[in-house]
Amino acid sequence: MLIAPIVLYYSQQLTRWLAYDDEGGYLYAAWRISLGEMPYRDFLTPQMPVFLYPGALLLSVSDLSVYAARFASVALIAATGLICFAAVRRAWGAPAAVVTLMLLAVHRDIFWVARHFRPEASMLVLEMLGLYLFVPAYSRRHRGRLALVGVLLALSTFAKLFGALTMLGLGLFVLAEGVRGRDWRRMWFSGLWLSIPYALTLAMATALFTVLAPDFLGAVVGHHLQQGAGMPMHEVIGKTLDFYLGVLRGQPVYSALVLGGLWVAMRRGDLYARMCVWQLSTAACFLVMTRGLHERHLVYLMPGVAALATLPLIEFGRWVSARGAARLYRIGGGLALVIVTTLALLPHFLSNAEVVWREEDTTPSWVALIREQTDPGDYVLSDYPGLNFFAQRPTTPLGAGLSEGATESGQISADALIAEIEDCDVQMVLMNVAHGAHHLVSLREYETFRHYLQTHFALLERRLYDFRPMEVYHRQDIWEGERRNDDFGHMLALTGLDWEARRAEPGESLSLMLRWRNIAQAPIPEDYVATLRLVDRAGHVRGLGSQSLRAVDRYTYFDEEGVEQTQYIGTTQWPEAETTIDRFELPVDPATPPGEYRVLLRLHPEDAWDGALTRIDPSGAFTGYDLDLGMVEVLPAAQFPDAADLPMQTPVGVEVAPGLRLEGHTLPSGPVRPGDKMTASIFWSAESSSGDYMLRLVLRDQDRVWSETLAWPAGEAHPTSLWRAGEVILGMYDLLIDPETPSGHYSLMAEFLGGGRTHDAYSLGTVEVAGVPRMFEAPEVEHSLDVGLGVGIRLLGYDLPDRVVTADQIVGITLHWYAQSSPVRSYTVFVHLLDKEGQIVAQIDTLPLGGA
Repeated sequence: MLIAPIVLYYSQQLTRWLAYDDEGGYLYAAWRISLGEMPYRDFLTPQMPVFLYPGALLLSVSDLSVYAARFASVALIAATGLICFAAVRRAWGAPAAVVTLMLLAVHRDIFWVARHFRPEASMLVLEMLGLYLFVPAYSRRHRGRLALVGVLLALSTFAKLFGALTMLGLGLFVLAEGVRGRDWRRMWFSGLWLSIPYALTLAMATALFTVLAPDFLGAVVGHHLQQGAGMPMHEVIGKTLDFYLGVLRGQPVYSALVLGGLWVAMRRGDLYARMCVWQLSTAACFLVMTRGLHERHLVYLMPGVAALATLPLIEFGRWVSARGAARLYRIGGGLALVIVTTLALLPHFLSNAEVVWREEDTTPSWVALIREQTDPGDYVLSDYPGLNFFAQRPTTPLGAGLSEGATESGQISADALIAEIEDCDVQMVLMNVAHGAHHLVSLREYETFRHYLQTHFALLERRLYDFRPMEVYHRQDIWEGERRNDDFGHMLALTGLDWEARRAEPGESLSLMLRWRNIAQAPIPEDYVATLRLVDRAGHVRGLGSQSLRAVDRYTYFDEEGVEQTQYIGTTQWPEAETTIDRFELPVDPATPPGEYRVLLRLHPEDAWDGALTRIDPSGAFTGYDLDLGMVEVLPAAQFPDAADLPMQTPVGVEVAPGLRLEGHTLPSGPVRPGDKMTASIFWSAESSSGDYMLRLVLRDQDRVWSETLAWPAGEAHPTSLWRAGEVILGMYDLLIDPETPSGHYSLMAEFLGGGRTHDAYSLGTVEVAGVPRMFEAPEVEHSLDVGLGVGIRLLGYDLPDRVVTADQIVGITLHWYAQSSPVRSYTVFVHLLDKEGQIVAQIDTLPLGGA
């Protein structure tokens, strides 16, 4: 009746979360053993045979069922609880046994072990069975049972090395009892009958596995000894004291009960209580352990800890009973016991609830990805061998034992992993690179390993495994999107483009994945930004999105809430050949008309539009700054924006044609110059369906029209007859200012043409035209050229006063232009200073005369 609720408690939603890294490694090891491989010889694992081999058998008979593996842990922990209950009932009675069972079963570390395929469950059941048999065997000096206890504890140690501390606790207990009672004969008798079978069992098992796998001891013992090797002793002690304090602070009431139990046991405790005290004393061994410590390392103590925590509760109950049969005392005492026990277990109940409700749905997609991109016999090196287990793909021998301790300590090195990758012809590498990453990123030579990956494998994507960002590398560049090789200034190359959302409504965002590579021969001097522009056929910008080019740093940081976060580095910190993938978004401006648009990409320094990297084709020629990423589609808006929320300079709100309203507009804020192209942005809305209208814009004074344009209000692809009631549209229109326009103020008029008549013109406001001084006689030119550049434009020559400059000086150059006719478009001039290899060492890109 007591065990069934515990089993149900442990078994709730047992397989909702499969992305447990430690468990994944254990499942992989057991799976490979079930296929006939030998641990410690064919693959690295620090786990012990008594855990792995039964696990392999279970997976074999259950068709690799994770549920079966986890439920086996539930059963083992339930059995541990049952044995603990029996031991405490024999020592202190049934009420104490019930309380101990509750304190043990609900503890968060026991709960965690019970719900996962971990070695502690095997260790605990063997340990607890040994402790249960030890007390009567010791009391009665029963040789056979003492020997059996030694064998059980040896098997417990061969399930997990921390089981050896249980044996140490019994040894200390026997020694202390001998000193306490001056019964030296009994001390030697019990000690030898306990320790010799323990040592013989360990020795024989170790010898067997050393013969089968010569690296056995190095794999299982070296894993612990190498971690933190060389750490000064004062740091080791300080680390352990911090660990103790953390455990106490995390469960204050429970810890107080344990400390109270220690006091009770040492004052007037019985044999079982004193044994529990000496078990707890073995935690002092952590003071000399250089490896990292976790609360789960104390699991071997939990049966004794739960028993000690019970003692003050039992003593309090006895004190209440001794006060007499007064009902008030009994009710108050019982209520106090319930409150204290609840407070002790509350942190554990809350923690356990989080474990139960933890879930992830990424494992199936990772399994599908691995199986899709590799064949059954292909090797896959994964930061988490559990993915190899689920996908049924082997990893390398060292890859099977990946852990933070193994990589950080040097037990697994980058050079050894690289050699295995080549020997096994690994086809895929999965590496956790940001938050949650503690395995491959902890390699002492991580930079070497990452550079090898990025120069021998293709980076395909970055996606989440549970909450962990993972990079996917493959021997072949099977990038799902468009593979490219666009050179920006011999510094950065765009090597991949993959559209995630190529269609979007106004107010939403287009999104795409871009893959970048550092191709510079020296450190990149600037942190560059990628700016995406959504442009219509006339070149008007309908959306703008900028994001720094960033790679994932090896190191992470913790935010104000203590959550680990990814840290990124700009291009100035990118290592040689660094490759990265990132998602870029391009918001579509509200009120953008539906239709097809072009996306342009430009790379420029973080705080400046000038100094953009020029595109260079395979022949070495410069091909401009903007890279055309192709066409996208803006969909009709499902919801229309409120005109009051739109970014307009001048709200209007008048009807200009049947069913059409002029909501507002934005005109140039300063003067425009003759020959310039002026853009007017006008917001329209449809009150009802209407016919097809054309829009005529004119710039005029009292005497004449100086500029005009005729256009579809929202482009030819979206005529006004298709506008829906309530729809808001932003039209952008260009007027080329006549080069002969005198300086002055002019009216900009808008009128609709259609519906069988011309509608009244509406004045949008006044535009100022400011003339510029002009020169019609060619000056003296230091270096004559007279070459044609553009339609109707000639470069007469240049002046270069200083031909010798230092590295920190500015090169001054004057260009002399001649207009043969009025150009119909505006041009940008770029001047580049090249070295002998054709590399750009200085540049300027601007309109002629700086736009004057």
